[in-house]
Amino acid sequence: DASSYTYWSVFLICLLFAGLFQWIGVSLIPLMKGGGNYAVDWGKIALVRPEVISVPETVVFTGLAYLYMCLVFYLFFAGLILLY
Repeated sequence: DASSYTYWSVFLICLLFAGLFQWIGVSLIPLMKGGGNYAVDWGKIALVRPEVISVPETVVFTGLAYLYMCLVFYLFFAGLILLY
């Protein structure tokens, strides 16, 4: 039963900190504000080349990418818990 709490706490930490907070800070705020002096990467291409991909599409794409990233982090941490 104690390990269940460990897995849930690791899942929530991965989801909130590794996923949500990073996505908001790195992708969502620059995309919503527009302009600015941001480094152009795959998540901010809509700011420079809006004819390639729109901002709402980029928000959805980066949201899914960060969700995938935090789920993979969870799998790695769950594997480390199993090894312990």
